Amino acid sequence: LTGAVLHTVNDMFMMACLFTAVGTINACAGTRNLRDLRGINKRLPVTMGVFVVAALAVIGIPPLCGFFSKWYLVLGAIKAGQWAYVAALLISSLLSAVLFFRVIEQVYFTGHETGDGSKTVIDRIPLSQLAPIVCLALCILLLGIFSGKLITTVIAFALPSVF
Repeated sequence: LTGAVLHTVNDMFMMACLFTAVGTINACAGTRNLRDLRGINKRLPVTMGVFVVAALAVIGIPPLCGFFSKWYLVLGAIKAGQWAYVAALLISSLLSAVLFFRVIEQVYFTGHETGDGSKTVIDRIPLSQLAPIVCLALCILLLGIFSGKLITTVIAFALPSVF
């Protein structure tokens, strides 16, 4: 139950970060076609960095928050003898890795031209749009680093005393 509550909190931040990053990418690129997004990291380096952070969190890479909540979920499933649930968690992480790494490969490592030949240091979007997604990415990192503290100071008191 601790893992479920922690993952609910973490998932809220991971999905908010992913959807805002993808929405920004879609608005800037004007497409959702993966082939057309090759090289978008040149125009949106910060947004793509945030996308990568959120993707790695969803996969469950430490020290991001997704790792810790999945860890608690797996430990709880093992303790309860729910091996199908353990398998489902591991398979879902593997599928997420395959899907997200395909996007990352296309954006960062496939031959591409940006059209204008210039490289930017910061995204070509307003700071008012960039700041929230960067804050969400920082929350993903901080929720991972301080997940133990979150469990002992908040989640432990939200659960029934039976657990």
